[in-house]
Amino acid sequence: MKLRSVSIYDYRSIIKAENLLIDDYTVLIGPNNEGKSNILKAIVLSLGVLTTNRIKYLSKYKRKINQRFTIGQNERLDYDWERDYPLNKQTDINGKSIVVLEFLLTEDNSIELSKTVNIFINLLLKVKLYFSREGISIDVLRKGKAKQKLNTKTEEITDFIHSKLYFQYISAIRPVEFAQNIIDSVISFELSELESRKEYQKAIDTITKLQNPILESIAGKVLNTIKLFIPEINSLKIQNPESIRQIIRNSSVSIDDGVETDISLKGDGIISLISIALIKSLNENMDTSQSLIFAIEEPESHLHSSSIHNLKKVLHDISKVNQVIITTHSQILVDKVNINRNILVKDNVGKKPKSIDEIRKSLGIQIDENLSSAYLIVLVEGPDDVEILEHFLSKTSKSISNAIKNGILKFSSIGGASKLSFSISFYKSILCNILTILDNDDEGRRSIKEAKSKNLIEDNEYYLISCNGFHDSEIEDLFDPDIYLPRINKTYGINLEKSNFKAKNKWKKNMQLLFSMHGKTWDEKTEIELKNIVVEEVKKSGVKAIIPGRIIVIEEIIKRIDQFIKDIA
Repeated sequence: MKLRSVSIYDYRSIIKAENLLIDDYTVLIGPNNEGKSNILKAIVLSLGVLTTNRIKYLSKYKRKINQRFTIGQNERLDYDWERDYPLNKQTDINGKSIVVLEFLLTEDNSIELSKTVNIFINLLLKVKLYFSREGISIDVLRKGKAKQKLNTKTEEITDFIHSKLYFQYISAIRPVEFAQNIIDSVISFELSELESRKEYQKAIDTITKLQNPILESIAGKVLNTIKLFIPEINSLKIQNPESIRQIIRNSSVSIDDGVETDISLKGDGIISLISIALIKSLNENMDTSQSLIFAIEEPESHLHSSSIHNLKKVLHDISKVNQVIITTHSQILVDKVNINRNILVKDNVGKKPKSIDEIRKSLGIQIDENLSSAYLIVLVEGPDDVEILEHFLSKTSKSISNAIKNGILKFSSIGGASKLSFSISFYKSILCNILTILDNDDEGRRSIKEAKSKNLIEDNEYYLISCNGFHDSEIEDLFDPDIYLPRINKTYGINLEKSNFKAKNKWKKNMQLLFSMHGKTWDEKTEIELKNIVVEEVKKSGVKAIIPGRIIVIEEIIKRIDQFIKDIA
């Protein structure tokens, strides 16, 4: 069961936001005070109502007019009509804030719910929540005669949603008490199985032995995640009081980063990461019959940029199994590959962005006009690589040719592999996706290793040009020497043949040795001149210039670029 879409009417600054599609990883972005936090809070409030069975509570206990009510134990999940209903509409005392949630059910969900309510439910379940001065009411949306009967079953439906969805929310304000609530909630979930065991009920004195492995397991999982952000942390301990119920109320977490310290004495950044790491642990151990929706405001708050890269990986790991919804000001957390996973909020209206440039503008990113439409930047070492790849890829792939013409795809020379990390940081900061294509030599491999150590590049974002049987290879090794050697021989007054090339050497090393053997100087100027000759001659010859067994390199690059282009189609 997953949240598929949301519509919001008359909640705080949001007058109307309709059919906002929610993906596995959804990012709400936009300038300050434009409504993204209010959209998230409306989603959070409504999920809180459904996943804590608040409807059942309100039907049993009537609330006084204007009384503020909270959802569960979380003071941030509340509704106050005088605060949350738009001020300019409060002349109508019967006005209501409305949130419509559409859930996508699995086939098993559909069968189970249909049996429960004795009405056929397809794979979509649409629930409408009304928030008024007097409390909350719910309507199950359905066309046809079944609607009236279905709305007599709201309690059964909310019970079903409660049983299938587990919901966690981390607000922008994260005091230690809030982190403690997250910790207690996760521990409660993980340890709940123990309460049903006979040996636990009969022998409270064995509780420590029973729960210690679980607490240690939770601490170990959290430590593994937290070390991604703060490597110097040595250990994390969750201590256990006498009984499981006391743990849920009074659990204690301490961190050893040289000195063992209670979490309450740590900074906001550590508190945030502990909470998120616990959610990741919960995500990995969820019952497959129950889904997690994890909502978090500005997860990047209090974090260094290097930690935000790791945070993105953690959030993406969670979204592979369950749903993550965030608000952010960080371009690092924006989904640059699948831009439809972002919701652009401006003037209190939410919509899917039409282009990556629209997202850039919403985040205040100003770039050169030449890059305004750029979606994918292919980073290569030098200008000769740009010419060769742009020529052969556009001639071989129609989609790549169109992407280049439309400015969606651009090639950039970074001036040597050593400048890779800087170039990646720059292009990602302006919300470009990158694909790095480097020579497969010591410098290329070292540069990729450095970028990965800084969490700047993913495994699917680089490609090293490799020729079968070569330890080191570069782009010029793809081409038949017979194509360009005649011109080199004429220009330099020498007589080089393809048979002179040593199979194990990359192109540059071969040329350097051959020039030396023929009494010619070798320097950077000579290397540049030779590469220019290669570029010009292979472009004239076209695809036939590529050694047949090595055309697979070009084909692999085309596949990778085509996949990026398909993602924005």
